[in-house]
Amino acid sequence: MKRNILLFSAIVTILSGCLNEKNESYTTTDNYFQNVNQIMTGINGCYNSLRNIYSARGFWEMTDVANDLMYTSSSSLYNSNCDVSPARPGIASTVWRYGYTGVKDANEMTAAIKAAVENQFITEDEAEPLYAETAVLRALYYYLLTSTFGDVPFYTERVTEENREHIATLPRMDADSTRDYCIEELKELLVEKEALPMVRTYDGQEFRAGAAVGLVVGAKMCMWNERWEDALMFLDKVEEIYGYYEVSPASFG
Repeated sequence: MKRNILLFSAIVTILSGCLNEKNESYTTTDNYFQNVNQIMTGINGCYNSLRNIYSARGFWEMTDVANDLMYTSSSSLYNSNCDVSPARPGIASTVWRYGYTGVKDANEMTAAIKAAVENQFITEDEAEPLYAETAVLRALYYYLLTSTFGDVPFYTERVTEENREHIATLPRMDADSTRDYCIEELKELLVEKEALPMVRTYDGQEFRAGAAVGLVVGAKMCMWNERWEDALMFLDKVEEIYGYYEVSPASFG
């Protein structure tokens, strides 16, 4: 018993020393993202929420089962019957939680890229593809949110202590307006500037959300908003990358 008390006392002493330790420095958004490689590590974190959404139990039932091609009446898979409500949110709560975590992370990195340019840590040319990748990811998260919930709160600012309460109480914005913002951003970065390589997603992109992903998201948002000509504009760029299937089916292999 005495041995246990002595051991416990030693542990408490060690922990107390740790708690009283003064940190001389620590990593934050303001003092870390100062070159392209460091910014890329931050953008890598923006992908985490996608894994949490797409691997969640019930996501494929909600998105693929409740249509005219597939149906299940299993009582344990109520998402597939569109039985989603505040009382039984199911997978919808996961889409909301991680959708907005992804938006927050993308906004954070957009602010970090802007700060790195302003402080001359990176050039505008180096920043452009970084902006484009974060824009693609943010648009993808807003696509998932608006497709699931319709009107949702929309913001693009970095969350800080000063604006946290304001952002947490934002009202829902019209879904068409949310998609229009993303469409115009993707149009500028991917169609007009071609800020990301115009190659197939699986061709040397290290499994990143490249131009092809952003173009498809932009086209889907355009179709939701009945912007048919703009949808064709995005899809024409996709065709430039992949080719026309009937002419070159091997390019889709």
